[in-house]
Amino acid sequence: MKFIKKVISYLLLVLIFTNTIYAKDSIKVLILNSWSPDHKWVQGEVKGIKDALRKRHKNIEFTTEYIDYPRIEGINKKKYMQAYHQFFNNKYLDKKVKFDLIFVTDDPALDYILKYHDFYFPNTPVVFSGINNYSHEKMIGKKKLFFGVLETVDYLVEW
Repeated sequence: MKFIKKVISYLLLVLIFTNTIYAKDSIKVLILNSWSPDHKWVQGEVKGIKDALRKRHKNIEFTTEYIDYPRIEGINKKKYMQAYHQFFNNKYLDKKVKFDLIFVTDDPALDYILKYHDFYFPNTPVVFSGINNYSHEKMIGKKKLFFGVLETVDYLVEW
């Protein structure tokens, strides 16, 4: 059920954003995932994003990145993210790559793109999903370009 909600949310957000980029001959989309592509649910999210966008626009160039945020205890997450940033910097900064749309999945990817959005991809809209630790403070100055779906837990309360 949780997966279905995410897919439906993606589809709604895709419909909103593709109208603004639909007139272009081709569009470039970056999908930035927090986790490894080894997870079936990550594969499902990427497939859902691609399928939904391809229904609206035939000529799309996708670039998919995986932060593969450490899940193993004992790994220094700060050092890992510094190394990832160096990789990202080497890959994107010199090439001046421009994307028309960025999708990020889960908290680590959103945190990363919030930190470096203006540096790498200013004025590029961002769609996020699966966010657990959302705060309005994170979004100060970003509200016009960032849209998404929060992941919440539904609790059954019995009185």
